[in-house]
Amino acid sequence: MPSSNSSEAPSGPENIRKQLPRPRSYHISSYFGTVRSTSFSSTTSSSTSTPVSSLSDISDPQRLNTTVVPGKNRTKRLLLIVIALFPPFTLVMVVLLPSILLIAAVLMYSLAWFVFWSMAAPKSLSAMPLHPRKIWKLNKAIIEVIVSNIGLLPVGISLIKYRYFAMRGSTKSSGLLTDIQYMPRRPSNKLDIYIPEGSVRVMDSRSFRLNGDAKAGLQLRPVIVFIYGGGWASGNKWMYTLVGARLREMGYVVFIPEYSVFPKGTIQDMEQEVRSAIQWAFEHCEEFGGDPQRIYIAGHSAGAHLCALAVLNDCIRRTPANLWGGPSNISKSPILSSLLQNIPQGQFDSSAANDVLPRLRGMMLYSGVYDICEHYKHESMRGVEELSAMGRLMGGTEESFRLWSPKYILQELIEVSAAIDKDSTGQTGQLSLLQHLKLLLPVETLVVHGDKDKTVPIKSSTELFAELKALNLGPSTQFQVMEGMGHEEPVVAIMPSIASKNKYTRPLIQGLRQFMEGGKYVL
Repeated sequence: MPSSNSSEAPSGPENIRKQLPRPRSYHISSYFGTVRSTSFSSTTSSSTSTPVSSLSDISDPQRLNTTVVPGKNRTKRLLLIVIALFPPFTLVMVVLLPSILLIAAVLMYSLAWFVFWSMAAPKSLSAMPLHPRKIWKLNKAIIEVIVSNIGLLPVGISLIKYRYFAMRGSTKSSGLLTDIQYMPRRPSNKLDIYIPEGSVRVMDSRSFRLNGDAKAGLQLRPVIVFIYGGGWASGNKWMYTLVGARLREMGYVVFIPEYSVFPKGTIQDMEQEVRSAIQWAFEHCEEFGGDPQRIYIAGHSAGAHLCALAVLNDCIRRTPANLWGGPSNISKSPILSSLLQNIPQGQFDSSAANDVLPRLRGMMLYSGVYDICEHYKHESMRGVEELSAMGRLMGGTEESFRLWSPKYILQELIEVSAAIDKDSTGQTGQLSLLQHLKLLLPVETLVVHGDKDKTVPIKSSTELFAELKALNLGPSTQFQVMEGMGHEEPVVAIMPSIASKNKYTRPLIQGLRQFMEGGKYVL
């Protein structure tokens, strides 16, 4: 009988099995439960493998017939199990998913084509967009507008409440006078006037204007002419009632005019109407308690573009021909040549003296477009260049885009002034021209833009500010960057709303008040 030795390692099959690695389990989760499967983590015995008789056989990989499941095979196995166990998933993947994708494509194309046909006004069906990338960009832009408008619902409710309920009855008690004609040649162009409390003590019952006795000893208020935006194709004065109401509460006499928009109006019409509204406010503001020596203009988006355009073109038209350095110097500038070609000797005659702007105390530009060429590229990148009225309104060519771009107008002013030679007195003609322009431009200019503006990138205001500083206007030009602010906030944030207070309300109002009442600069 053989003797047993307890120190020897057991070599029987049962003892060998005990020393094998313990099995590892994995789970397949699904909507209906969990399927559990077990496999060895290192080796799996095959029916045709060589029998294992000792631990030394296990340590030798060549003696074992093993099967290792790679990661990709495991994924395929899981997918097959899911498909086998859950027929609805298979049905969705094979049948319904293509149908869903087809329906989504039809809806996206339908929405894009409807909006494109309504806004771009193509001449034929062949002009409709077909490329999927274009359709995707159009749908993205449409959804962004819808989401933005949904976010404006509290403001819309506040607007209806203020305009049609709080102001119901006598408008004199609320300090609002509506639908005043400001341009005899276009009777449909009207403006609203917002008059702060205490600025008018005695009022004529019909016109809401001060009589002669009431003007004596009355402290006149600063005046703001606000030009709204809307892509040069939409907008009206009643939509900005809450802007006028807020500025009125701050103690300013506010004029909000309507102007012709595309396709009814051309860019020349818009510029002329903005200029006429400013002139009318200058001539009549004192009748409503406003100070004609403290007139400010403010514009947002397309309105900021029209403000800058009207002011710069007015300065160019009013500059005497001798300050330009002669016709040869003017001919070097396409923009100046175009503006001055209908003005004899580069200056206004006496019959057109009422067609000039007054000296403005300040100009406030919010999120404006000042480079039409660059903005057209930005619109093309977003896929909305054909929906936007800008390209068609501004002429559709790079030359015409430059003609209506305040940035390029300033650039050519600087280039022309740099080319002027010294005059007989030894003073540079460049200095004379710049001094003259400084007397015509607003005393102060404030440029405001949000760094998260996707509609009009902040680059637009950055470049305009750089050109204004290049004119050596001194510290009267300021640039304010609003961190995190988008495109609509400069006007939406200052509108009283039933929603929670906008985080930009306070800095925007403080910046405006400091700019208008800082007292740093005098006429």
